[in-house]
Amino acid sequence: MDPCARSLWTEVQLKTLVDLFPIHSEAPKLLSDSEGLVFRFPEGLMAKAYPGDFRSRSELLEEVEWVQKLAEKNLNVSRFLPFDNGEYVTEIPCSGAPFLACKMIEVPGVHMNKATLSEN
Repeated sequence: MDPCARSLWTEVQLKTLVDLFPIHSEAPKLLSDSEGLVFRFPEGLMAKAYPGDFRSRSELLEEVEWVQKLAEKNLNVSRFLPFDNGEYVTEIPCSGAPFLACKMIEVPGVHMNKATLSEN
């Protein structure tokens, strides 16, 4: 993620994101900040947050639709979950363009990386 955009994400935005997950028991772990921010909650939930000037709401909704179609084909993919208001994408205010966030349930299985793949 662009360092300037990354600097806009503060504890205030993190608290706003955490408040969208009412069953959380502890702070989420940051998994990635390459394109956007990806967090994992202990309960198997995940959150993605993108700067609003990086990905649009319609682009995120297209991703939701695409992943849902993969799931309908019985592929083992993480699934998007709606927020309490029924929406799949929500805004998290910050200075400048707001971040756009999505909620997901983690796909069961083992995380694969280059080292894991080379062992098999």
